[in-house]
Amino acid sequence: ALTQAEVTGGCDPLITADTTGIAIPDICAGSDATVTWTVTDLCDTVTFNATFSVTPAPAMELSCPNPVSLLACTSQATIEQAYNNWIAGFYFSGGCSAVDNIGEIPALPANVICVGVELVFEYIVTDNCNEERCTSTFTVAPAELSATVSVDNARCHNGATGAIDLTVTGCGLPFTFLWSNGETTEDLTDIPAGEYSVTITDINGCSILVSTTVNQPDSPLTLTESHVNVICFGESTGSIDLSVSGGTIPYTYIWNNGATTEDIENLPEGVYTVTVNDANNCAETISVTIDQPLTPLTVTVN
Repeated sequence: ALTQAEVTGGCDPLITADTTGIAIPDICAGSDATVTWTVTDLCDTVTFNATFSVTPAPAMELSCPNPVSLLACTSQATIEQAYNNWIAGFYFSGGCSAVDNIGEIPALPANVICVGVELVFEYIVTDNCNEERCTSTFTVAPAELSATVSVDNARCHNGATGAIDLTVTGCGLPFTFLWSNGETTEDLTDIPAGEYSVTITDINGCSILVSTTVNQPDSPLTLTESHVNVICFGESTGSIDLSVSGGTIPYTYIWNNGATTEDIENLPEGVYTVTVNDANNCAETISVTIDQPLTPLTVTVN
């Protein structure tokens, strides 16, 4: 436009333009471009200037929010409000046809109150002249749901005397429990040996899985015996040799004749019963019959 002009009037006018040193104005920094025109006819010479000005682009300024760090046990509503405020802290002003990347900001995970999150977002604003960046973080500590386990092993082989005691800590009271054996109490009692697992869930829906093992003696308490009957009617020559295996040593013995040893001897005929207890107070009982000849030896002399 600066190099185009029209002249009216005059007497056979001639128009020329001086464009020496003229540059296209800078769209970002702004500048002026001036053309000097000279019009000459048979009577006069006229000179005038034409100027084209570009205003500098407004300075581009952007802002990122301060980092946000929320502790465990923060409510879902508080987390969401803090997140929305954090997003609102990303903004810009000025620039020349500037655009930003706010649409790429990461979303909160659905279970953020349980697993926590650490979001890092680099905010970028770009216009026709420049690019500016800043970064901020949004952090939520995960829920502090945890459990410790104390186990009482089954005292007797194949016995239901085991127990599991849970101690649960967290911020989402009350807790619910679902055990692998179907129970819904916090602790288990009177259970046999085996593998047990429990899913613990807090009021916010956060959950953990805890597994443990209840052990038992490797083998059951077992009693076997061998005995010797009375040799002669009316005598006390019988004996019982008891063998004990399994359970948990040491063993104790209580016979129905008052003896407390493993084996007994010098016995008359009769039924002898012994109860054996192991170290875990598991008990087994066995009865042994000591026989004798049906009648005494009789000698008849004629």
